[in-house]
Amino acid sequence: MKHNFEERRQKRIDYAKKQAAKNEQLSDELYNQASKMSSAIPFGQPILVGHHSEKKRP
Repeated sequence: MKHNFEERRQKRIDYAKKQAAKNEQLSDELYNQASKMSSAIPFGQPILVGHHSEKKRP
């Protein structure tokens, strides 16, 4: 019985390591994709005339 427990334990450890590597790779891919998308957006947007963000100055 103890041998079976150790075997199941090792399988869970191996599975967790495999999932961690897979999730890390997916995270890196998503980060690179987001970084590439954000590089196409120019820094700062001008104030849009008539938009609520255009505040009247005193």
